[in-house]
Amino acid sequence: MGVKSTNFARLVSVFAFFLALSSHNIAMGTDFADLRLENADRREILSLSLDSMKSLGWETLETNTPWSPNLTVFGGVPLADLLAHAGIRSARVLAIALNDYQAEINVEDAVKWEAFVACEADGQPMSVREKGPCWIVFPWSQHLELNNGDVQAISVWQLSTLRAL
Repeated sequence: MGVKSTNFARLVSVFAFFLALSSHNIAMGTDFADLRLENADRREILSLSLDSMKSLGWETLETNTPWSPNLTVFGGVPLADLLAHAGIRSARVLAIALNDYQAEINVEDAVKWEAFVACEADGQPMSVREKGPCWIVFPWSQHLELNNGDVQAISVWQLSTLRAL
């Protein structure tokens, strides 16, 4: 009887996980979920689709990452530009991933380190399996000093929300 209960609990957990993904309009393929930007009261300031992200001044960043030795050409928007577009002027933001991982980011440091909100890798939208729909990346290849635990901790992948603090 205990084995059946455990298997049922696992099945419910798996179902809940996929239900959560679908509520974010994300498939395991290349579907893009809007990136939410929120004020400190958790009220949405705006929700950006991939097309609206591209209209903000799409740029590319070619770098390797601490998780992959290969150079990748990321497409996205500098974090500073994204926050300015949303009117977020706070000194800190909370980056929240689809799995509820959260990292508090000092905006001044992130801007100095050229934080980049990437939504494409090598010209393709990033799937959840590929750390998408968005990933905060840094120019690690150009600034080797950024390859440290502090910067890695704020390199949030599967980014769904940026909240002003």
